[in-house]
Amino acid sequence: MKRHKPPLPLIPGATEFRARMGQRIRLARHAMNYTQTQLAARSGISDNFVAHLERGTRSPSLETLIAIANVLTVPVADFFMSDKTGSAPSPERPLVRAIHRLLARMPDARLRLIAELLEAIDPRGPVLPPRYRRRS
Repeated sequence: MKRHKPPLPLIPGATEFRARMGQRIRLARHAMNYTQTQLAARSGISDNFVAHLERGTRSPSLETLIAIANVLTVPVADFFMSDKTGSAPSPERPLVRAIHRLLARMPDARLRLIAELLEAIDPRGPVLPPRYRRRS
């Protein structure tokens, strides 16, 4: 008779952590106006797995989380933020997400011009490191 090993005990807070990560994935997906099926297809996972992730009932591998973050154009770290250390992708900022998607496709020369324009209209002053500035 084969003996089954008891499941490993959950790390305290692990269920809550999965739930928070799932909420962040869902918020980022909504900000991109993707369905679960679209996110799944673009990430190379099943839509059923996306649903489990968003409900917090399953945990993704690091490779899967990176694939999801790339599709949703968010840093992987956003999925690990706690309420005290940062915020999840905000559905109230769809314009920021749209701009991020546009910028991600642009070559460095255009990005440099855009950064210089933003610096010119931002009263707080320069933010570009010297190596990215145009040589006069």
